[in-house]
Amino acid sequence: MNRSTPLHIASYNGHNEIVLLLLKAGASRTIRNWPYNLTAYEEARTQSTKNLFRMNLDDNEQDRIFSTAVYIEWMTTSQNPHKKRNYLREKLNQLQIYRYYDIYDKLVEHMYAYINTLTLSNHIKQILKQYFTQMKETRDPVYIIKVYTSTTGFHKYYNEYIAQHGIDFFDPFSVDMAVDYAIIKSVMKTIAIIMYDQSFSKYRYYGKTYRGMLLTEENLYKYIVHSKIMNKSFLSTSKSKEIAEAFSGCEQESLLRKTPDKQAIHISVLCTYIIKNPETSLNIETISERISDEKEVLILPFSIFEVKSVQRSSTNTVQIELEEVPDELLDNYN
Repeated sequence: MNRSTPLHIASYNGHNEIVLLLLKAGASRTIRNWPYNLTAYEEARTQSTKNLFRMNLDDNEQDRIFSTAVYIEWMTTSQNPHKKRNYLREKLNQLQIYRYYDIYDKLVEHMYAYINTLTLSNHIKQILKQYFTQMKETRDPVYIIKVYTSTTGFHKYYNEYIAQHGIDFFDPFSVDMAVDYAIIKSVMKTIAIIMYDQSFSKYRYYGKTYRGMLLTEENLYKYIVHSKIMNKSFLSTSKSKEIAEAFSGCEQESLLRKTPDKQAIHISVLCTYIIKNPETSLNIETISERISDEKEVLILPFSIFEVKSVQRSSTNTVQIELEEVPDELLDNYN
Protein backbone atom coordinates (compact mmCIF):
# COMPACT_ATOMS: atom_id res chain seq x y z
CA MET A 1 0.00 0.00 0.00
CA ASN A 2 1.34 3.43 -0.96
CA ARG A 3 1.02 5.63 2.13
CA SER A 4 1.44 9.11 0.70
CA THR A 5 0.09 12.42 1.95
CA PRO A 6 -2.09 14.61 -0.30
CA LEU A 7 1.00 16.78 -0.77
CA HIS A 8 2.96 13.78 -2.04
CA ILE A 9 0.21 12.89 -4.50
CA ALA A 10 -0.25 16.42 -5.82
CA SER A 11 3.50 16.90 -6.12
CA TYR A 12 4.03 13.61 -7.94
CA ASN A 13 1.24 14.34 -10.42
CA GLY A 14 2.30 17.92 -11.04
CA HIS A 15 -0.92 19.50 -9.71
CA ASN A 16 0.81 22.77 -8.87
CA GLU A 17 -2.30 24.68 -7.77
CA ILE A 18 -3.10 21.98 -5.22
CA VAL A 19 0.54 21.83 -4.08
CA LEU A 20 0.50 25.58 -3.48
CA LEU A 21 -2.78 25.42 -1.55
CA LEU A 22 -1.50 22.59 0.64
CA LEU A 23 1.77 24.39 1.37
CA LYS A 24 -0.07 27.58 2.30
CA ALA A 25 -2.31 25.52 4.59
CA GLY A 26 0.78 24.33 6.48
CA ALA A 27 1.17 20.81 5.07
CA SER A 28 4.33 19.16 6.36
CA ARG A 29 7.21 19.09 3.89
CA THR A 30 9.27 16.55 5.83
CA ILE A 31 6.93 13.53 6.02
CA ARG A 32 8.27 10.58 4.02
CA ASN A 33 5.89 8.21 2.27
CA TRP A 34 5.93 4.42 2.45
CA PRO A 35 7.39 2.29 0.95
CA TYR A 36 9.38 4.81 -1.09
CA ASN A 37 10.69 6.86 1.87
CA LEU A 38 10.48 10.10 -0.14
CA THR A 39 9.39 13.61 0.85
CA ALA A 40 6.82 15.41 -1.27
CA TYR A 41 9.61 17.57 -2.69
CA GLU A 42 11.55 14.48 -3.72
CA GLU A 43 8.41 13.12 -5.41
CA ALA A 44 8.11 16.23 -7.60
CA ARG A 45 8.67 15.37 -11.26
CA THR A 46 9.03 18.88 -12.70
CA GLN A 47 11.13 21.89 -11.78
CA SER A 48 8.04 24.10 -11.62
CA THR A 49 6.62 21.89 -8.85
CA LYS A 50 9.94 21.85 -6.98
CA ASN A 51 10.10 25.64 -7.15
CA LEU A 52 6.85 25.86 -5.17
CA PHE A 53 8.63 24.32 -2.17
CA ARG A 54 11.10 27.21 -2.27
CA MET A 55 8.38 29.83 -2.05
CA ASN A 56 7.84 31.71 1.19
CA LEU A 57 4.42 31.93 2.77
CA ASP A 58 5.42 35.34 4.08
CA ASP A 59 5.83 37.50 0.98
CA ASN A 60 8.22 39.82 2.84
CA GLU A 61 10.52 37.01 3.91
CA GLN A 62 14.03 36.67 2.53
CA ASP A 63 15.87 33.40 2.60
CA ARG A 64 17.60 32.70 5.89
CA ILE A 65 20.93 31.87 4.20
CA PHE A 66 20.79 35.34 2.68
CA SER A 67 20.71 38.37 4.94
CA THR A 68 20.94 42.16 4.98
CA ALA A 69 20.33 42.54 8.73
CA VAL A 70 23.89 42.62 10.06
CA TYR A 71 22.96 44.87 12.98
CA ILE A 72 20.67 42.13 14.24
CA GLU A 73 22.99 39.18 13.74
CA TRP A 74 26.27 40.36 15.16
CA MET A 75 27.62 42.16 18.19
CA THR A 76 31.24 43.27 18.14
CA THR A 77 32.82 42.07 21.36
CA SER A 78 36.23 43.62 21.56
CA GLN A 79 36.25 43.61 25.38
CA ASN A 80 36.18 40.22 27.08
CA PRO A 81 34.00 38.37 24.54
CA HIS A 82 34.78 35.09 26.29
CA LYS A 83 33.40 36.31 29.61
CA LYS A 84 30.21 37.53 27.98
CA ARG A 85 29.78 34.26 26.09
CA ASN A 86 30.46 32.09 29.14
CA TYR A 87 28.05 34.10 31.28
CA LEU A 88 25.24 33.87 28.72
CA ARG A 89 25.76 30.16 28.11
CA GLU A 90 25.80 29.48 31.86
CA LYS A 91 22.51 31.33 32.32
CA LEU A 92 20.95 29.42 29.43
CA ASN A 93 22.15 26.14 30.89
CA GLN A 94 20.45 27.03 34.16
CA LEU A 95 17.18 27.51 32.29
CA GLN A 96 17.66 24.03 30.85
CA ILE A 97 18.58 22.43 34.18
CA TYR A 98 15.50 23.70 35.99
CA ARG A 99 13.11 21.84 33.74
CA TYR A 100 10.01 20.10 34.95
CA TYR A 101 7.43 17.85 33.35
CA ASP A 102 4.94 20.55 32.45
CA ILE A 103 7.59 22.90 31.04
CA TYR A 104 6.11 22.43 27.58
CA ASP A 105 2.65 23.49 28.77
CA LYS A 106 3.90 26.79 30.20
CA LEU A 107 6.35 27.28 27.36
CA VAL A 108 3.71 26.81 24.69
CA GLU A 109 1.31 29.12 26.51
CA HIS A 110 3.87 31.92 26.45
CA MET A 111 4.90 31.19 22.86
CA TYR A 112 1.25 31.53 21.85
CA ALA A 113 1.29 34.96 23.52
CA TYR A 114 4.50 35.85 21.67
CA ILE A 115 3.04 34.76 18.32
CA ASN A 116 0.01 36.97 18.94
CA THR A 117 2.33 40.01 19.04
CA LEU A 118 3.77 39.36 15.57
CA THR A 119 2.65 41.34 12.54
CA LEU A 120 1.55 38.25 10.65
CA SER A 121 -1.82 37.20 9.32
CA ASN A 122 -4.11 35.17 11.58
CA HIS A 123 -3.71 32.25 9.18
CA ILE A 124 0.09 32.24 9.57
CA LYS A 125 -0.23 32.62 13.34
CA GLN A 126 -2.42 29.53 13.48
CA ILE A 127 0.19 27.57 11.53
CA LEU A 128 2.88 28.69 13.99
CA LYS A 129 0.76 27.76 17.00
CA GLN A 130 0.15 24.32 15.53
CA TYR A 131 3.89 23.58 15.64
CA PHE A 132 3.98 24.42 19.35
CA THR A 133 0.79 22.43 19.94
CA GLN A 134 2.51 19.39 18.43
CA MET A 135 5.53 19.99 20.65
CA LYS A 136 3.31 20.05 23.74
CA GLU A 137 1.46 16.91 22.71
CA THR A 138 4.57 14.91 21.78
CA ARG A 139 7.06 16.43 24.26
CA ASP A 140 9.42 16.55 21.29
CA PRO A 141 11.55 19.74 21.10
CA VAL A 142 12.34 19.14 17.42
CA TYR A 143 9.27 21.25 16.68
CA ILE A 144 11.24 24.33 17.74
CA ILE A 145 13.51 23.68 14.76
CA LYS A 146 10.54 22.96 12.53
CA VAL A 147 8.78 26.22 13.36
CA TYR A 148 12.06 28.12 12.95
CA THR A 149 12.61 26.67 9.49
CA SER A 150 8.99 26.95 8.37
CA THR A 151 8.24 29.26 5.44
CA THR A 152 6.18 31.58 7.63
CA GLY A 153 8.80 34.23 8.34
CA PHE A 154 8.86 33.23 12.03
CA HIS A 155 12.66 33.03 12.15
CA LYS A 156 12.93 36.71 11.23
CA TYR A 157 10.82 37.87 14.18
CA TYR A 158 12.34 35.27 16.50
CA ASN A 159 15.92 36.33 15.74
CA GLU A 160 15.12 40.02 16.06
CA TYR A 161 13.48 39.41 19.43
CA ILE A 162 16.47 37.42 20.70
CA ALA A 163 18.94 40.04 19.48
CA GLN A 164 16.98 42.90 21.02
CA HIS A 165 16.13 41.33 24.38
CA GLY A 166 18.19 38.19 24.93
CA ILE A 167 21.35 39.66 26.42
CA ASP A 168 19.51 42.27 28.49
CA PHE A 169 17.26 39.57 29.93
CA PHE A 170 20.25 38.18 31.84
CA ASP A 171 21.41 41.63 32.99
CA PRO A 172 20.01 42.30 36.50
CA PHE A 173 20.49 46.03 36.00
CA SER A 174 18.52 46.20 32.75
CA VAL A 175 14.79 46.56 33.35
CA ASP A 176 12.22 47.63 30.76
CA MET A 177 8.68 47.97 32.11
CA ALA A 178 7.28 47.72 28.57
CA VAL A 179 8.70 44.23 28.07
CA ASP A 180 6.87 41.00 28.97
CA TYR A 181 9.61 39.08 30.75
CA ALA A 182 7.55 35.88 30.89
CA ILE A 183 7.61 35.82 27.09
CA ILE A 184 11.32 36.63 26.94
CA LYS A 185 12.08 33.86 29.43
CA SER A 186 10.15 31.35 27.34
CA VAL A 187 11.91 32.43 24.15
CA MET A 188 15.26 32.04 25.90
CA LYS A 189 14.17 28.60 27.14
CA THR A 190 13.66 27.52 23.54
CA ILE A 191 17.29 28.45 22.90
CA ALA A 192 18.41 26.56 26.01
CA ILE A 193 16.51 23.45 24.92
CA ILE A 194 18.09 23.54 21.46
CA MET A 195 21.55 24.01 23.00
CA TYR A 196 21.41 21.44 25.77
CA ASP A 197 18.63 18.90 25.22
CA GLN A 198 20.15 15.48 24.52
CA SER A 199 17.70 14.83 21.70
CA PHE A 200 19.72 17.27 19.57
CA SER A 201 23.10 15.64 20.25
CA LYS A 202 22.91 13.53 17.07
CA TYR A 203 22.64 16.70 14.97
CA ARG A 204 25.82 18.35 16.31
CA TYR A 205 28.09 19.56 13.54
CA TYR A 206 31.57 20.94 13.02
CA GLY A 207 33.34 21.87 9.82
CA LYS A 208 32.81 24.55 7.18
CA THR A 209 29.54 26.29 6.43
CA TYR A 210 28.65 29.25 4.22
CA ARG A 211 26.30 32.22 4.25
CA GLY A 212 25.54 34.93 1.70
CA MET A 213 25.02 38.52 2.83
CA LEU A 214 24.61 42.02 1.47
CA LEU A 215 26.63 44.58 3.44
CA THR A 216 27.19 48.29 3.21
CA GLU A 217 30.75 49.59 3.33
CA GLU A 218 30.06 50.86 6.85
CA ASN A 219 29.05 47.41 8.06
CA LEU A 220 31.89 45.74 6.20
CA TYR A 221 34.37 47.82 8.21
CA LYS A 222 33.22 45.98 11.35
CA TYR A 223 34.85 42.81 10.04
CA ILE A 224 38.42 43.59 11.09
CA VAL A 225 40.99 40.84 10.62
CA HIS A 226 41.88 39.19 13.98
CA SER A 227 38.92 40.78 15.75
CA LYS A 228 36.46 38.53 17.59
CA ILE A 229 32.71 38.81 17.18
CA MET A 230 29.78 37.06 18.80
CA ASN A 231 26.46 36.35 17.09
CA LYS A 232 23.44 37.59 19.04
CA SER A 233 20.92 35.25 17.43
CA PHE A 234 20.70 32.10 15.31
CA LEU A 235 22.52 32.04 11.97
CA SER A 236 21.31 29.84 9.14
CA THR A 237 24.14 28.64 6.94
CA SER A 238 24.65 25.95 4.33
CA LYS A 239 27.19 23.17 3.92
CA SER A 240 27.01 23.98 0.21
CA LYS A 241 29.08 26.93 -0.94
CA GLU A 242 27.13 27.04 -4.20
CA ILE A 243 23.81 27.46 -2.40
CA ALA A 244 25.15 30.30 -0.25
CA GLU A 245 26.64 31.98 -3.33
CA ALA A 246 23.26 31.82 -5.02
CA PHE A 247 21.83 33.92 -2.19
CA SER A 248 24.78 36.30 -1.81
CA GLY A 249 23.62 38.53 -4.65
CA CYS A 250 26.91 38.10 -6.53
CA GLU A 251 25.02 37.11 -9.67
CA GLN A 252 21.91 39.16 -8.99
CA GLU A 253 22.85 42.73 -9.79
CA SER A 254 19.25 43.88 -9.49
CA LEU A 255 19.29 43.08 -5.75
CA LEU A 256 22.15 45.47 -5.04
CA ARG A 257 21.07 48.86 -3.75
CA LYS A 258 22.59 51.75 -5.72
CA THR A 259 22.95 55.51 -5.34
CA PRO A 260 21.26 57.82 -7.88
CA ASP A 261 24.54 57.90 -9.81
CA LYS A 262 24.54 54.07 -9.96
CA GLN A 263 27.23 53.48 -7.34
CA ALA A 264 26.67 50.29 -5.35
CA ILE A 265 25.55 50.76 -1.76
CA HIS A 266 25.33 47.06 -1.03
CA ILE A 267 28.26 44.72 -1.41
CA SER A 268 27.82 41.02 -2.10
CA VAL A 269 29.52 39.03 0.66
CA LEU A 270 30.13 35.31 1.07
CA CYS A 271 31.04 34.29 4.63
CA THR A 272 32.81 31.04 5.39
CA TYR A 273 32.42 29.80 8.97
CA ILE A 274 34.89 27.27 10.34
CA ILE A 275 33.13 25.58 13.26
CA LYS A 276 35.39 23.72 15.69
CA ASN A 277 33.06 22.98 18.60
CA PRO A 278 30.25 20.51 17.76
CA GLU A 279 28.03 22.18 20.37
CA THR A 280 28.07 25.40 18.37
CA SER A 281 25.88 24.26 15.49
CA LEU A 282 23.30 21.73 14.35
CA ASN A 283 23.04 19.97 11.00
CA ILE A 284 19.27 20.31 10.57
CA GLU A 285 18.80 19.27 6.94
CA THR A 286 16.86 16.15 7.98
CA ILE A 287 14.53 17.97 10.41
CA SER A 288 14.16 21.31 8.66
CA GLU A 289 10.83 22.20 7.10
CA ARG A 290 12.86 23.55 4.21
CA ILE A 291 13.86 21.34 1.31
CA SER A 292 16.82 19.14 2.16
CA ASP A 293 19.04 20.28 -0.70
CA GLU A 294 19.69 23.56 1.15
CA LYS A 295 21.98 21.48 3.43
CA GLU A 296 21.20 23.80 6.31
CA VAL A 297 23.42 24.15 9.38
CA LEU A 298 22.14 26.31 12.23
CA ILE A 299 24.78 28.22 14.21
CA LEU A 300 23.57 28.75 17.77
CA PRO A 301 23.53 32.15 19.51
CA PHE A 302 26.45 33.51 21.53
CA SER A 303 29.23 31.78 19.60
CA ILE A 304 32.55 33.57 19.14
CA PHE A 305 34.36 33.72 15.81
CA GLU A 306 37.64 35.34 14.85
CA VAL A 307 37.80 37.16 11.53
CA LYS A 308 40.66 35.41 9.73
CA SER A 309 40.55 37.18 6.37
CA VAL A 310 38.60 39.71 4.32
CA GLN A 311 39.23 39.50 0.57
CA ARG A 312 37.71 41.83 -1.98
CA SER A 313 37.62 40.83 -5.63
CA SER A 314 37.81 43.14 -8.64
CA THR A 315 34.04 42.96 -8.84
CA ASN A 316 31.78 44.23 -6.08
CA THR A 317 32.11 41.03 -4.02
CA VAL A 318 33.87 40.18 -0.75
CA GLN A 319 34.80 36.87 0.86
CA ILE A 320 35.12 36.76 4.66
CA GLU A 321 36.51 33.79 6.56
CA LEU A 322 35.55 33.41 10.22
CA GLU A 323 36.98 30.72 12.46
CA GLU A 324 35.41 29.73 15.75
CA VAL A 325 37.54 30.35 18.81
CA PRO A 326 37.72 26.96 20.58
CA ASP A 327 36.69 26.70 24.22
CA GLU A 328 40.23 25.90 25.35
CA LEU A 329 41.50 29.16 23.86
CA LEU A 330 38.66 31.10 25.42
CA ASP A 331 39.56 29.59 28.78
CA ASN A 332 43.08 30.98 28.41
CA TYR A 333 41.63 34.48 28.38
CA ASN A 334 40.18 34.04 31.88
